[in-house]
Amino acid sequence: MRPKAVSLFAGIGGFDLGLERAGFEVVRQVDIDPFCLKVLEKHWPHVDKGTDIRKEEPETYAERYGSIDLICGGFPCQDLSVAGKRAGLAGERSGLFFELVRIADAVPSAWVLAENVPGLLSSRKGADFAIVLGELSGFFPEVPADGWRNSGVCSGPKGTVAWRVLDAQYFGVAQRRRRVFIVRSPATCRSGAFQVLFESDCLPGNPPPSRGKGQRLARTPTEGFGSRGVDVEQIANGNYAIGDEAKH
Repeated sequence: MRPKAVSLFAGIGGFDLGLERAGFEVVRQVDIDPFCLKVLEKHWPHVDKGTDIRKEEPETYAERYGSIDLICGGFPCQDLSVAGKRAGLAGERSGLFFELVRIADAVPSAWVLAENVPGLLSSRKGADFAIVLGELSGFFPEVPADGWRNSGVCSGPKGTVAWRVLDAQYFGVAQRRRRVFIVRSPATCRSGAFQVLFESDCLPGNPPPSRGKGQRLARTPTEGFGSRGVDVEQIANGNYAIGDEAKH
């Protein structure tokens, strides 16, 4: 049986297509834009649709779809982008992040996958990203004095949250498109989120394959998080660690 996913802020189905190729079954898609809904209906005519995330009733998911394994969504970035007015999570659009949390918390056994612009890390001098980590993990960290780095881990009673800034140009796309990807693994799988975002071929003992000219892998997570590295014991008590990505 394939793992099941609910796609919030589905857009035209970017996450959905990738998840299907990874073996998931998308059982519900939610988006408020009429054009996006038409695209979703064309490519996923048999998937259940919702039009307003604020009206979602995640308590009914189990009865309607069975066990949900993943809640995903790229929540609105307009209030977080450095190109906008930067109202942050207090903004009407980017504030819909809290709806994602509401739905995810109603399905505590499910993983969470989210993405947004890198401006999320600096919004309101880093305070908004501290809220994101706190709402998802259950532990609200202080903003580091030198700001949030491009990758890190935060663990709390709800689960473990890992984040990493990735650039589309290193994944076969002919454009630069940096985004923050955020993964929450449930409390029953403490180290899972970290393992998802930091590939095994970057870990000690797994040398990465050769790359073409101009390509580099991010350095190992152990190096990026300091001499001790990051392990379950280090983050299990609500501490967090942050590390730099390699500069490309």
